[in-house]
Amino acid sequence: MAKKLIFIALAIALLVGSAFTISVNDIPAFSKAKKQDQFQVGDVVFQTSNSSQSRAIQLATDSKFSHVGMVVLHQGKLMMLEAVQPVKLTPINEFVARGTNGNYVVKKLKPGFRPFSDEKIAELERFYTPLLGKDYDIYFNWSDKELYCSELVWKVYKEVLGIELSQPKPLKSYHLDHPLVKEQMKARYGENIPMNEVMVSPQDLFESTFLQ
Repeated sequence: MAKKLIFIALAIALLVGSAFTISVNDIPAFSKAKKQDQFQVGDVVFQTSNSSQSRAIQLATDSKFSHVGMVVLHQGKLMMLEAVQPVKLTPINEFVARGTNGNYVVKKLKPGFRPFSDEKIAELERFYTPLLGKDYDIYFNWSDKELYCSELVWKVYKEVLGIELSQPKPLKSYHLDHPLVKEQMKARYGENIPMNEVMVSPQDLFESTFLQ
């Protein structure tokens, strides 16, 4: 009887151990799949980095965010369209991992607004493809010659869906008095700061009434 009980106990231990091993091995793949499934074309994804420019953007725009990208479909795979140096497509996991502590916020179109249909997804690809490889715009100009992150997302939404996620506003309307902000502006512009140049910030998009 004692031997039988020992055998049963060992059998249970092996089964539990086997089940535990399967669970541990399955968790990473499951988590990765769930993480990927939360994204869809048109999602606007916000994050922050630790660079001095990032901190200056946060201070000037009164925001916790300093960078933004948009989810697109490329060759059947969801990717992040972003304006860094240069404008490019980045795997979503790489984009997410780049943010401070891996933190990010996803915003989606509110119900009731026209979503990205199959036709619009194709139109989206036709629009962004010629933009790939363009230089990052360190001067935050509103021209299409070079692009910065929030400008890129704003123009994609405007062109493809006819939606202006926010109202572009002049540089002088932001908070420019902090020493770090002044330092960054002087490094970029010298004495000729384009106070009337219109622009959009990640925070402007984050506050968009079209997104939730």
